[in-house]
Amino acid sequence: MSVQWLNDLSVVSGILDHHVIMSNANSGKKVRTLNGHSRGVVSLCLMSDQNTLVSTSIDQSLRVWDLETGKMARSMSIHTMRVHDVAVRPGVTGLPMVASASDDRTVRLWQPTIGRMIRFVNLPSKPLDVEWLIDGSMIVVACADGHVRLIHPEKVEVTQDIPALDGWAYSIAVHPTDGRIVVGGVAAGLRQIRIQADQ
Repeated sequence: MSVQWLNDLSVVSGILDHHVIMSNANSGKKVRTLNGHSRGVVSLCLMSDQNTLVSTSIDQSLRVWDLETGKMARSMSIHTMRVHDVAVRPGVTGLPMVASASDDRTVRLWQPTIGRMIRFVNLPSKPLDVEWLIDGSMIVVACADGHVRLIHPEKVEVTQDIPALDGWAYSIAVHPTDGRIVVGGVAAGLRQIRIQADQ
């Protein structure tokens, strides 16, 4: 369900059989299996230290992994329904922060290295994919009602609600330099949106 590069030689995969698998990228050979989820693993994100991984699952939880030991460091289980996605906030100092999106219609903010949920926002529709603007100033969420919502991470409020697609918006990508976003959805729907820096 999800694949993430760890380094030039290694990848990690989230698998529907409940596992997170570390593999050699060249040979495809399994190096390590991380066990801890009780249902399928659907999303992964790597922290900036390159040794801490966060996974999300249909089991409603986020798990934090120490990749050096292969051990689960934290289990964060406050969501009440499936967790679709997780994304790490770029460009911050101090403790890393991630945002998670769940069928419980919340986006939650966490400090995964200490296992703490710090705040959350309720949405009118299920968030299916979550990203951050390149400067970490806003969370961008694609929702089941076809809208894109921008969330201020400190105020925990929706600052923009953009009708993007007819039908479900499944995925979202933020351009690496200029802040544009592309939304993908049902029936191969695709739309580019330019986010204004002053909004």
